[in-house]
Amino acid sequence: METDFMNAFLFSDIPNLQRATVRKKLTSKRLLRGQILFHQGSVGDAVYVIQAGSLEIFVENSERKFVLGHQFAGEVVGELEMIHSDARRTASVGAMENTLLWQLKREDLETLMTEYPLILRRIAATLAERLQQADRKLSYFAFMDARLRVVNLLVDLAANFGVSSPSGTVVDWLVTKQHLADMVGLNRESMSRALSDLQREGLLTWQNRHLCLPDLRRLEVLAETATQVSKGRLWHTPSVLDRSEDATGDGTHVPLPQEIPGLFLSRRCRPDEDAQRNK
Repeated sequence: METDFMNAFLFSDIPNLQRATVRKKLTSKRLLRGQILFHQGSVGDAVYVIQAGSLEIFVENSERKFVLGHQFAGEVVGELEMIHSDARRTASVGAMENTLLWQLKREDLETLMTEYPLILRRIAATLAERLQQADRKLSYFAFMDARLRVVNLLVDLAANFGVSSPSGTVVDWLVTKQHLADMVGLNRESMSRALSDLQREGLLTWQNRHLCLPDLRRLEVLAETATQVSKGRLWHTPSVLDRSEDATGDGTHVPLPQEIPGLFLSRRCRPDEDAQRNK
């Protein structure tokens, strides 16, 4: 079943907002896994709501890529440039899996915000959430060495994707070591070394290519000792995650439209060859 755009955070529960009013302003867009939606520095003329799939937000140069965040089904991307005087994109956005989007042009968004001011408040809430995530990342870089960055990343992943199992907390998100490195400003070799050290200490194992944390509490103690930013680990508040009627109670799985060939039926990243080497 296709995720209903009226359940997206931007539009859900807006008083008197009619489906037909929104639908006539939306156009569909499809991205293949790895395809770029827009590049940093390009001029933004539209905001995008994720119908199905997932996106990564990142900046990069010739030597390094740094992942700033992720957006999932029902969430919005590209909203900052719609309300800022500088319309240039502050980061690049690409598809982590085959992804479907609804595109809303600037002029149409402005019309909706004028008629329904709560939409503007939703955009402000999304931006505040992004700022909180950015502040947390800055604390990693300012105060932590590679090991502590990885420890905090693992605790973050457990907070967002953790599932209890007899072996510990399994991170129910297939992701490569390179992507993990890009999330905390490390190269792949440094990430592999840090993960190996934690594995030798009994703080990390691999379970069917997923990260498994046998003693999450020990990691939490290490992480909270390393930083004073001990809260706000959720990447997205429940009010954002659970807007889809197809979401489960904890917001960890949103089925994608089954009629679309090649779409991975999960909120999480499609596993690739590199992920298979993560054991």
